[in-house]
Amino acid sequence: MFRRAFSRKKRRRITVDGQGYHWVASGNDAWIDLRVMADVQPSQQLACMFDYHQGRFVVTPHIVRQVIEYGLTHEWKPLEPAPELWLGHLDGKIDLRLDESCDSSESGP
Repeated sequence: MFRRAFSRKKRRRITVDGQGYHWVASGNDAWIDLRVMADVQPSQQLACMFDYHQGRFVVTPHIVRQVIEYGLTHEWKPLEPAPELWLGHLDGKIDLRLDESCDSSESGP
């Protein structure tokens, strides 16, 4: 069975190499889940997770772009109807930019 599209209220949009995608990130007590799918249906979902990194971690478009690129090199077929592709923890596999401020609104003028 294939998953439905993401809720319009929670999803965000990103374009990578001319292809549009929708993504949602959600946290729980132990980790942050990220799910991505192409903006056309049917679409195979991509799913992965991240640790909180002492509360300093926010899923940004930079991270989502890297997850999409990583998935595409690991057999994700976003334009095909297929079961979800689970990539597991990606913390050590992409650049999380943990040394930069996660909230640019905190930086001064």
